[in-house]
Amino acid sequence: MKVVLDIKNIKLEKLNSVEYAHFIKSMLDLVKNVGLEHLNLEQEVYNKLLKYQEYLTEATRQSRYSKETKKINEWDKQRSKYMVYLLSSFKLEQKNPLEIRREAGTILYGALKNYAGIHTLPLGQKTQTIEGFLLDIKKPELAPHLNTLGLGNTVRLLTEANAECYKFTTGRAENQLSNVLINSKKVRKEATELYRYLVKCVSGQHMVSQSEESANFIKLLNKLVSDTMSSNKQRLSQGTSNKKVNKTTEIKN
Repeated sequence: MKVVLDIKNIKLEKLNSVEYAHFIKSMLDLVKNVGLEHLNLEQEVYNKLLKYQEYLTEATRQSRYSKETKKINEWDKQRSKYMVYLLSSFKLEQKNPLEIRREAGTILYGALKNYAGIHTLPLGQKTQTIEGFLLDIKKPELAPHLNTLGLGNTVRLLTEANAECYKFTTGRAENQLSNVLINSKKVRKEATELYRYLVKCVSGQHMVSQSEESANFIKLLNKLVSDTMSSNKQRLSQGTSNKKVNKTTEIKN
């Protein structure tokens, strides 16, 4: 008598967006390799799941894009503050009663005053203009005056912030993002319902035919379920561990 295999249950609601999308894609690859005819699965169901998998991948990309945008805005805000601070400092130092500082402020402001208003420029143009500002302010003849005012660290921070903005924006264009935002919660709900339906179809087919193809599919799907939940558990465990370390560090400080 042949052995009837059961499909392992997977707690899809515990998976994050990346894990969920990867699971659905890997499962569909297994279906494709075995063939719909061996699994009692309609082509329409497979096509819908394939479309949902594409939506989930796009939703993950949109989420990453949104996080990158937030990070860019944070760095952009910082570099704008540094630029305003530096130019304001040069201008104010021109009225300093100490001659050495007054001279330093006068020379620096005279050399760099054309960069005033740089913080209002568009993102990409601002990056390039700040690069020009940094090249000018780091010229040997200005270095002594910058040291006199003790603003070298601010220039270092500006350099770092501008480099981070450049890193996040390189090769990034607004048209890379889909015009239609994906409702990942809705897509996941519908994809999960179809996956549960797929499991019922495969289980029913295997119980009736107990074919080699359906048995092999179930074995591979069960391994995928185990691997997915194992990775999920490891990620959650690592996250908990990091929180404990951070909390311990805060207490010590």
